[in-house]
Amino acid sequence: MSNYVDKNIAHYQKMADVYNERYKNDNLAEPYADFLENLPGKKILEIGCGGGRDTKYFHEQKLDVTATDLTPRFLEIGKEQCPDVNFQLMDMRKLEFPDASFDGIWANLSFHHISKTENLSTLKEFKRVLKNGGLLYLGLMEGEGEEDKYSKFSQETRHFSYYTEEEITLLITSLDMRIKLLKVTPDPEGYRPDLRVFAVK
Repeated sequence: MSNYVDKNIAHYQKMADVYNERYKNDNLAEPYADFLENLPGKKILEIGCGGGRDTKYFHEQKLDVTATDLTPRFLEIGKEQCPDVNFQLMDMRKLEFPDASFDGIWANLSFHHISKTENLSTLKEFKRVLKNGGLLYLGLMEGEGEEDKYSKFSQETRHFSYYTEEEITLLITSLDMRIKLLKVTPDPEGYRPDLRVFAVK
């Protein structure tokens, strides 16, 4: 496993309970609605589920959710909240599912932890496990370049890759996927704008 991914995991393993408490009540009404409105079926894969906030919402909407993450503590928290959901420890760069397994993929603030040297191959994995007509959602941070950002709380670094509208559009369309919706919205904490992307296989 890549060194930067190991550091990401180490950070989130230490901070999992803190992040879960901080963000568990956040309202993602708009992206939830856009995702559900355009989803062609009920079987979805969540990539980078964290503590299961979004997992719980989708489960309550009667969707068949499989939730994945690489942080063991996040999976423990998720199972506590949603014991009926299938949670799996899994690397998004090498998904352990057959081709065309899911109607939709929800990857909210997880894909941006992948280095740009591996972003295309990772998106190919996303496309592989989507059914034809399946919907991909990426929640990203708008910007340019990438960085390893140090956390004084965990004393670990996390890798972030930032994307402009043009960059992510070119990346997704290079895979013969179609951009259905793309939105940039200010970050409520004044950091980087959110870049929300919906693409269809």
